[in-house]
Amino acid sequence: MLRCEDLDKSFGPPGRRVEVLRGLRLQLERGEMVAILGESGAGKTTLLHLIGAIDRPDRGRILVRGRDVGAAAPADRAAYRNRDVGYVFQFHHLLPEFTAVENAMMPLLIRGTGRSQAHARAAAVLQELGLGDCLGRRPAELSGGEQQRVAIARAIVGAPLLLLADEPTGNLDERNAESVFGLLLDLHRRRGMTTLLVTHSPRLAGRCSRILTMERGSLTEPEGSR
Repeated sequence: MLRCEDLDKSFGPPGRRVEVLRGLRLQLERGEMVAILGESGAGKTTLLHLIGAIDRPDRGRILVRGRDVGAAAPADRAAYRNRDVGYVFQFHHLLPEFTAVENAMMPLLIRGTGRSQAHARAAAVLQELGLGDCLGRRPAELSGGEQQRVAIARAIVGAPLLLLADEPTGNLDERNAESVFGLLLDLHRRRGMTTLLVTHSPRLAGRCSRILTMERGSLTEPEGSR
């Protein structure tokens, strides 16, 4: 499904650039749910941004089903972000002026799906996530856990090949964090998704099929993590 080959990524002006990723390699099989652990600033979010085509690597290849998305043209990268990748951020990033169902249907509207069909699909996903009574509410009228569920609905409404989750429970209290993580696990299993998840919690990471550790710009797999 996904293979990253010798990824390098640095930030900053010439002479003062900071290396974040150094020769990073990663292979993700279809149907896996893989967790990445690591300290803040280790490069976890940078890696997700590269895989999600939000940014480009300085060197190396990002192959998704054999296609190098890092080297693709801007229009192809935009289409890949919209159709093949679902992204859940630590903060929900919902548009405050739109309702829950309008936020969830945005990726479908962007790809050209008719409004009535997009609304129906988004409403069905929100219903699946236990938010059937919240379709017409705006983000300010929702709890933190509900807002993150809407963000998850937005990420999966288009049936992406790959779900990227960057600290999806990091902004929630313990009860809501457990609920949201349980929801991601359930969706992963029922929908047969391929998921790459960043977390600071070894306890939550331990519920994934595999754990990787980010350190000094590269990934290692602790013995016995499978």
